Amino acid sequence: MTASVAAALGSLLRRTTGALAWFAPVFVGLALMLSGSQVADRVRDLLFDEYQAISPRTWSAELPVRVIAIDDASIQAYGQWPWPRTRVAELTRKLAELGAAAIAFDILFSEDDRLAPDKLIGYLPPVPERDALEQALARRPAHESNPLAAAFAAAPVVNAFTLTNEIERPPPQPKSSFVVLGDDPQPLLRHFSGAVQPLPDLLEAALGLGAINYIPDRDLIVRRAPLALSVGPA
Repeated sequence: MTASVAAALGSLLRRTTGALAWFAPVFVGLALMLSGSQVADRVRDLLFDEYQAISPRTWSAELPVRVIAIDDASIQAYGQWPWPRTRVAELTRKLAELGAAAIAFDILFSEDDRLAPDKLIGYLPPVPERDALEQALARRPAHESNPLAAAFAAAPVVNAFTLTNEIERPPPQPKSSFVVLGDDPQPLLRHFSGAVQPLPDLLEAALGLGAINYIPDRDLIVRRAPLALSVGPA
């Protein structure tokens, strides 16, 4: 073998070794990503967090979504949570008057309002005035006895329920249907055995329904929101 051929082979070998040194980590990373291992999930989450820190999505005042938060300022102004359902009904009516296309609640109204007048009256002493007040409340129109249901029925409200594995109660009947093309997607969805529903009158009055479940990653950080979930017998 001549010196020139040996030099050419040596140069080719060095270039090949250098290329492998660069591409080997990429191949290993792709293999881990495709394997679905915990290591790959952790690397993917860390990269996602870094991207969010380096270049977060820019907020714009022109976005059509608004969040009505029950924060410290509103609690200071209107009192501790939970608020009476009359106040939530007032908020719903004002949002509808402002032209909200949809009003989605992430609050589970699964129990009676303990601040409703007919509930508070039970804490009063048994005196004639209490009996008179109870009779007056019984003569109220239906929309006054259940103001939140009346507000829901008059606005484009999406009510909330939550899925759980602690009970086997069926979910509420959907307000709309799903169209499935191709294979059945249910085996790939997160599955639950039952649901906690809102009160029947609020359930009926709402225009739409949605589950408020969130599924955090292994480090308990929420990085994604499921668009569909499965519920019912396994």
